[in-house]
This record gives sequence, C-alpha cells and structure tokens, in this order.
Amino acid sequence: MKIYSICVVLAPTSGASVILSQANDLSSFSFYQRGSLAEFMTFFTRTVAERTQPGQRQSIEEQNNVAHVYNRGGPEQLAGVSVIFLELLCTQGFPQLL
Repeated sequence: MKIYSICVVLAPTSGASVILSQANDLSSFSFYQRGSLAEFMTFFTRTVAERTQPGQRQSIEEQNNVAHVYNRGGPEQLAGVSVIFLELLCTQGFPQLL
C-alpha cells in the first residue's frame, strides 16, 4: 500500500478550494523530482476537490495514480483527498477519508 498524498481541503460550492492540511510521502522519488511532484499533487488535489459535488465520492485516475475524493459537503464544506499508487484497491483508499 503506497499513499503519496493525503489532504483535507476546504471545498466551497463556489470559488477556489484551499488545502487546510497536506501530507506527502515522495521518498520513493529522486530529490530532483520531488518539487515538481509536490506541486502536481497540490494542483491535482485542489482540482479534484473543486470538481467533486458535496456528498459525493469518486476516484480519478491520472497516469499511474488514483485520487480518491470524498466531498463531505454540509456547513463545514470539507473534502478529503488521497493520491495513491494505481494498484491499491478502492476499498482500501476510501476508509482513511472518513
């Protein structure tokens, strides 16, 4: 099980999302790739959080990674996003977002 990123995002129904907390594990990549990968993770996280409707869950595949998104909605307007290695099952990706 390889989780590259897990984030808590403020995802209002209108406007840009804001990452409230983010943890990345990019240790399996070279030093020179980590900066651009961290930037990609931030962009990808914000984009999928904004495009997921409140109360919905979805999985988005990008290259060899999958983002599992759960937009909780409600008055808190919170979403959880995890970016994982493609071979991890969906049943293993969503429980950490609850």
